[in-house]
Amino acid sequence: MQARDAVALVQGQVVGRMRGERAQPVAVGDDAQRDRLLATRYALTKPVEAVEFTAEMRGAGTLSFDNKTTRKIVTTLAKGPHRLDRIPGNTFDLLANALALGAGRVIRPVEAVDTPVAELNRTIRSRLDGDEQIATLALCCGTALRIDAAISRALRDGVSDNDTTKTWAGYAAIHANG
Repeated sequence: MQARDAVALVQGQVVGRMRGERAQPVAVGDDAQRDRLLATRYALTKPVEAVEFTAEMRGAGTLSFDNKTTRKIVTTLAKGPHRLDRIPGNTFDLLANALALGAGRVIRPVEAVDTPVAELNRTIRSRLDGDEQIATLALCCGTALRIDAAISRALRDGVSDNDTTKTWAGYAAIHANG
């Protein structure tokens, strides 16, 4: 089972639990699943300043995950993608809180190695305001994020005249090769 599949599975189970449903058994052994999830690299899906430690789960209420361990994970990932097993702390707490962060779409599993994406991002930004606009920020960890066109323009033009563009500029410098 891929880490992405495991996160999706757990997200479904979290929602199911909130609805009072019983969790479905997973075919992968617990130890193997735990080891895979801990050895996977994760990245933030937004600047650390934009992270909220709650998430609305469709039809199931609010999932709250504001605690010391989730803050440690977020603080670590703010510096760039990282494996859970390289973050000091209780393995069970790290995994449980990372799964909550994944269910809340704060973090996502990413590739094991980075690749340069600065040229790709320059090309994407060059299409802004045209017929083939792509409001996306490619990340060096093998994924991409949809971002507001105004933020893309600010990144392209080097403008950081408000807190939002400043936080995204900092995020892009770390996660998208500038």
